[in-house]
Amino acid sequence: MRLPYLLLLIVFGSGIFSQSLLTVDPLRVGLDEEAAFLLIHQNLNGLADVPDAIRVGEIDYAFDPSPDLLRYNETYRAISSSGDSVDIAFTSLPLFQVASFYELNNETKVPSVIRYADDEQAISAIAGIEYRGGLSLGYPKKSLDLEFWDNATNRESVDIQFTGLRVDDDWVLDALYNEPMRVNAYVAHELWLDWHQPYYIDREPDARSGADVTFVEVFFQDQYHGVYLLSEQVDRKQLGLKKLKDGALRGELYKAVDWTDATLFKGQPPRPGKNQATYSGWELKYPDEDDLIDWDPLYGMLGFVKNTSDVDFSAGIAERFHLGNLVDYMLYINVAALFDNSGKNTYLARYDQSEPYFYAPWDLDGSFGNFFDGSRAEFGDFWLSNGLLDRIIALNPDDFNQRMCDRYRSLRSGILATDSLLGRIDEARLLLESNGVFARENKRWGNARHDAEQIAFTKEFVTRRLAYLDEYVCLLSSVDEASSDHSWHIFPNPTAGYLTVRTTLLGQPTPYRIVDLLGRTLLSGELRAAEERLDLSGVRPGVYFIQVFDRLQRFVVADMSSQL
Repeated sequence: MRLPYLLLLIVFGSGIFSQSLLTVDPLRVGLDEEAAFLLIHQNLNGLADVPDAIRVGEIDYAFDPSPDLLRYNETYRAISSSGDSVDIAFTSLPLFQVASFYELNNETKVPSVIRYADDEQAISAIAGIEYRGGLSLGYPKKSLDLEFWDNATNRESVDIQFTGLRVDDDWVLDALYNEPMRVNAYVAHELWLDWHQPYYIDREPDARSGADVTFVEVFFQDQYHGVYLLSEQVDRKQLGLKKLKDGALRGELYKAVDWTDATLFKGQPPRPGKNQATYSGWELKYPDEDDLIDWDPLYGMLGFVKNTSDVDFSAGIAERFHLGNLVDYMLYINVAALFDNSGKNTYLARYDQSEPYFYAPWDLDGSFGNFFDGSRAEFGDFWLSNGLLDRIIALNPDDFNQRMCDRYRSLRSGILATDSLLGRIDEARLLLESNGVFARENKRWGNARHDAEQIAFTKEFVTRRLAYLDEYVCLLSSVDEASSDHSWHIFPNPTAGYLTVRTTLLGQPTPYRIVDLLGRTLLSGELRAAEERLDLSGVRPGVYFIQVFDRLQRFVVADMSSQL
């Protein structure tokens, strides 16, 4: 029974010299022995001829049969020089291979070997890695946090540069397991970087407004694990914040990891202890807790938003929070439908102590109709906000609402044009599809989707979302404290239980509606008399708007048990 096998080896060995052979650096080849699968990072467009065989190290793989053309979205059968049958595929995406010396956990980085290859470089390095995430830790495909070291013993950090990204020692491999199309976070990251830049960019030309990302394919512990998002970290260096100087606080960076009154700017929880590195949902990211812990500035900011009078808030908010950043950030999370990023999954930063606070986003997988758990958002008519934005919209300091309207209209004629935004999603999806990623993801995990129905849902959601925002964003800028032409007005304001609308231009039944700060219509109907009293008994205390004709007026439903 051994004769046919020996003949096969003789034929393979003698024939290889008459065949065209492509020799590939082992750093550019991922091998999953259990699945009998090779993935090769190779520029197929640069091949002069189609090879009959591939050489990796000391092993040759002969195609069976020999292909007429090599394509990224095809898989080819081959026979190794040891007589084993394998499947070979090629990718234009960077290739990551992770081999850990120890079992991974989500608390301590363990030594590992990282091999990486793209069109410009192939490297091998030592890194500490750990699992990353909360809910995602329960997924079979896990995200990884990497820190590159000089060696596994000293563990001194060293910087690595991946092509197109920054130089740094700290990186994230996001598993994308909860994204059916695997493109949401990628598109959201790239959109933010094209949308917004730090207001102090003239002083810090290398500063970025958030993390840049790229798709990579990953082998983990010698098994193919699929497509990941290689991501930079949002940190002091990324944002260009001022370093500590002589022990004095300058730049600040906090990470919101939970929904609380503090992260939503809806309250001022008790001041944290002096040695406490967390505060009511905020994690201290800079300065390092070993160097300095000082929560006083953030504590004071929360108190300013929650407790100051309307007059003092309107006069002082622009000095404490950069309104241009707030406009961009809140429009951005609403356009991308980032449900988790108004009071969680955000960074709050300050360039220097004399400067205003600003936002930067992170963890963007729950976007464009995708919830954080991979389920669908079947609705698009909502306005994402928090306590800070609510109060600014209600008081409209520095004509904030008009600024937001103007900015939105400008973006809608550029990067937020419907075709442009849908084109970003299509471009990312086609990049994965053309590399055969979806077929490999489904073979490995079984939950990736790029079918016509999934594509249609995403495009419909984005289109519907933009249509809603087209109406709502600029409607806010039409708010009058009192109608400028005196054609209609409301009283009492604040009120409790009812609102009276008086108009002088009522020639026929006139539609009205009452909306909340989320853009939801709570009450609607028609005004039929010159003065009508609207029943608000079912409306909770808070800030609302009433629309009559093409204008809005703001009113407050008072909580009789407390002073608003």
